[in-house]
Amino acid sequence: MRLKQLILCALALVLAVALHAPAAFALTKMSVAYVPAIDFLPAFIAKEQGLFEKNGLDVTLKPIVVASNIPSAMTAGDVQIGLGTGPNMMMANEGGLDLVAVYGLTRDTKSNPIVGLIVRKSSGIKTAADLVGKKIAVPGLNSVIHIFTMKWLATNGVDPNKVTFVELPMPQLGSVLKGGLVDAIAVIEPFRGNILRDPESTLVANIASDLRDNMMMGYWQSLRNWAQANPDAIKAFRASLDQALAFVQQNPEEAKKIAAKYLPVLPPRFPTWDFKQTTDDFQYQADIARELGLLKKPVDVGALIWK
Repeated sequence: MRLKQLILCALALVLAVALHAPAAFALTKMSVAYVPAIDFLPAFIAKEQGLFEKNGLDVTLKPIVVASNIPSAMTAGDVQIGLGTGPNMMMANEGGLDLVAVYGLTRDTKSNPIVGLIVRKSSGIKTAADLVGKKIAVPGLNSVIHIFTMKWLATNGVDPNKVTFVELPMPQLGSVLKGGLVDAIAVIEPFRGNILRDPESTLVANIASDLRDNMMMGYWQSLRNWAQANPDAIKAFRASLDQALAFVQQNPEEAKKIAAKYLPVLPPRFPTWDFKQTTDDFQYQADIARELGLLKKPVDVGALIWK
């Protein structure tokens, strides 16, 4: 009888542990989309160093070649959080989606530029005026890089409609420029730095920071309804990135090794990470998109940032 009681007590204890284990160890599953750029190193670090898991997340990182495809992946439920850029999010929302920025990412500064307009030295192209009638390759039509290039042309007295833009995947931009298939390319790190190592390539302009120092380049976004349903997951995601950025700052060489696992080439330096977001950042880019005719309606920029 005593043995039976001991067995029953043991079974009760095992059952109690089993009932409580899921609450203690269950991870929130989510997929996070990125493009192959050094901007996303904190996410790579968080994955490789187990920071997502430490904060209760089971994250799958999904590379996507063209950033403008990310909203559709969210709508399909394939991705919960992914790269966002100001004009693209606003255009998607005007088209019927409801995206919000859940955390910041990188900025382009005059002291640390990451977006460049590059030509062949033999092209003779030195100014915006020299690009009239020319062909520029960008990593996505209506991408933030394309939009900044059009704004840079307009700011320097050139009608963007007098330039032909073609869309090509980022990894192909260097080869099409070298082969003479286009006259110029607009490209971000790590490809910018790698292409400029070629002595036949030269930089015409740092198009983002030439427009505005400390330009917001990208951030993390989600659908608003997902953010509303998963506030704890967003807090955990933010905490993971904060911890990952601290790791990068404290272990730069180890961070480079992790970056090499995800990127085909590494840039000569890290970008400027800044996870803060402001309505001024979004308003500036909303104004550019409206000026270029990409947005038809005013934007409530305060509603774009998830608190």
